[in-house]
Amino acid sequence: MDIDKNKPVYSTTVAADLSGISKSTLMRYEKAGLITPYKNKKQRLYSNTDIEWLTCIRDLIKQGYSIISLTKLLKYETCYQLKGCSEEVIKNCSVIKEKSK
Repeated sequence: MDIDKNKPVYSTTVAADLSGISKSTLMRYEKAGLITPYKNKKQRLYSNTDIEWLTCIRDLIKQGYSIISLTKLLKYETCYQLKGCSEEVIKNCSVIKEKSK
């Protein structure tokens, strides 16, 4: 059985925990436009692909990028160019596959 990595299933608290960031940081990423969760009337939900993307953002920020600079840079370069990912990582990245649809 294939798992749909794009199905929104995680609450904000769980998504933050899985991606290694705080809930308030996750909300700052959303406010900056770096992540857009699925929203229903009661809550925001995140998919496995969103978790991978949040982890990528977290890693870029650890490398010294600010939220503002990432917002601007990602308009011109891909995350894997900024991170310097290997060809193997790029080939298997579900975030890249989802964003190219």
